[in-house]
Amino acid sequence: MKVLVIGGNRFVGLRVANALDARPDIELHVINRTGQVAHTKNATIYKGDRNRLETAHLDRDWDLVIDFACYKQSEAESALAFFGDVKRYMNISTGSVYVEGLDLKETAWDPLEFDLKQPADLTSYQDGKRRCEAVFHQQTKFPVLSVRFPFIVGPDDYTHRLDFHVGRAERGEEIYIPNLNARISYIHSEDAAKFIAWAVSQPQLSGSLNVAAPDDLAMKGLLAQIEMLTGHKVRLAKEEKDGNHSPYGAEIGFSMNTDRLKATGFKARPITEWLPGLIAPHATPQKGMVH
Repeated sequence: MKVLVIGGNRFVGLRVANALDARPDIELHVINRTGQVAHTKNATIYKGDRNRLETAHLDRDWDLVIDFACYKQSEAESALAFFGDVKRYMNISTGSVYVEGLDLKETAWDPLEFDLKQPADLTSYQDGKRRCEAVFHQQTKFPVLSVRFPFIVGPDDYTHRLDFHVGRAERGEEIYIPNLNARISYIHSEDAAKFIAWAVSQPQLSGSLNVAAPDDLAMKGLLAQIEMLTGHKVRLAKEEKDGNHSPYGAEIGFSMNTDRLKATGFKARPITEWLPGLIAPHATPQKGMVH
């Protein structure tokens, strides 16, 4: 199988590239801005701009394209303009296409109903990712799977969102959280990568798909885990200021329904199984709580 990965040089993309590089049934090609993919041995790596794919001397025909780096309508449109005979396209999307809510199903936001003619909000991550999905699902002639991930957490998380909470607890700094009862969906980076690598061999998958852990977690539950594993009491701020807002903090909550994912046969691990292992290495256990 001839596979092209757009991106693939860090975090989930790097995990996927490494997994596919080791498979004898896959001829792996990767294009990104650095022209590098750590630990690969067999892949062909291209250095290039995704909006000028022709300058990288890429083929136009692929069994599968996995796109980690589409953030704007123009990027999706340029990809469709470039690629010729593509059997399948996997667009790595995000749960951010939704408005806040609980138990959000894929139908909560439909890319087929999005009006691409309305003015774009160039400062909005949500609007950009919505437009990418809309272009791929409205304008493509080949099957597309848009993978909607929630917050991705792992030891290789370059956003350090979980570390934000652990670090502030250790330093005795306050954290502002709008709603302690807000339930949030997550997925481990290892499971996110495993899904994509698994989906490579699942040609029947198309449309939009929530890929998240089967459980969600209230913010107060996350803080309780941090307190238990670090021995530090989390100090809560009464108002937002000086960068104290939790990157996971939400007014209502953000949890994704995974019924469709379960129906595919893929099993992501529950949050309760892997969260303690991510908090503990970044913590300095103390004797008793620090108040």
